[in-house]
Amino acid sequence: MSYVDARLHLPILPPLERFIPVVGEVVRKVLLGDEAVSQAHHALTFMPPRIAATSLPPLPAAYREDAERVGRLLDMHMQRSSREWTAHLRQLKRSVKALTERLRRQRTARNHPELTRTLEAELQRLREAPLPNCRRCAELVEACSTLKAAFSRSYGSERTAQLLQTREAIERHVCYSQNSSLDQFLHDVQELLRPS
Repeated sequence: MSYVDARLHLPILPPLERFIPVVGEVVRKVLLGDEAVSQAHHALTFMPPRIAATSLPPLPAAYREDAERVGRLLDMHMQRSSREWTAHLRQLKRSVKALTERLRRQRTARNHPELTRTLEAELQRLREAPLPNCRRCAELVEACSTLKAAFSRSYGSERTAQLLQTREAIERHVCYSQNSSLDQFLHDVQELLRPS
């Protein structure tokens, strides 16, 4: 059995990949009236840090091509995830608005307990709608595996300190790839949280 230093594990998990669905679910609850707007603003405080291009360490030549490919594919994945969640939340906001307007018009014609039951039934139907499921495409999964395999082959042939620096460089480049998607998602969420 061989020992592998856990510090050399190369996770390719950009924080935005988890941030989008977490914030999306909180905003969804806000739009459905299950949470206060302050909860969404609180969730936004946990946004991933932006990585400045000037702070990116150079990637070693042996990993550059694979790391850049993973970064491009992750950027496309994050953009798709952001678009899907934003589209889902916009549709939900339109549905809730249409429902409340319809019930407001019916309020004079019906008694209030029946309207309350109708409102709750419709909101429950909206709550049960499936959430966006943004899985990584096969190409991204394969690219991540290739990069991890290339990195793991270096174990034992390069100094541990050098491998740790390489791992950090790769992780920073991966996180840098999410900046534009993060900015767009934050803009869209803030727009959705504005009263209409």
